[in-house]
Amino acid sequence: MAITKNAKVHGVIHTATLSCGGVGAGLAQLPMADTVPITTIQLGMINAIALIHGRPLSDVAATSMLGTFTASMFGRSISQWLVGWIPGWGNTVNAATAATITQAMGWACHAYFQDLGNEALPPMRVRRPLAQRLRLPGRRGE
Repeated sequence: MAITKNAKVHGVIHTATLSCGGVGAGLAQLPMADTVPITTIQLGMINAIALIHGRPLSDVAATSMLGTFTASMFGRSISQWLVGWIPGWGNTVNAATAATITQAMGWACHAYFQDLGNEALPPMRVRRPLAQRLRLPGRRGE
């Protein structure tokens, strides 16, 4: 039996959710210490969902998609500052907040790529490497 696209997406989202919840619980007493690992996990999840849908993303595109969820990071920060320092409670609240936000983000990305269907992506412009763009006319070696 072949694994369906939806089953793959479910696996990616739930794995990322579990990972973010673990990071959030483990680093609850250190303010903002979990931001980098959670953001990295979420970017990986977005890229994986895009690839499952046949839409490879650049890191820039994934970062901009993640940027739409910045308000959720604000909410996470507030919950972490309010109760994150309390052993037990802080770990639970931080884990639940990180997991919930990751779950919502994953399903939103899945819905976005599903809505695109087989619609062609606009062609991307290929830019010359920076070294070639900075060469001034009249210099030696050209």
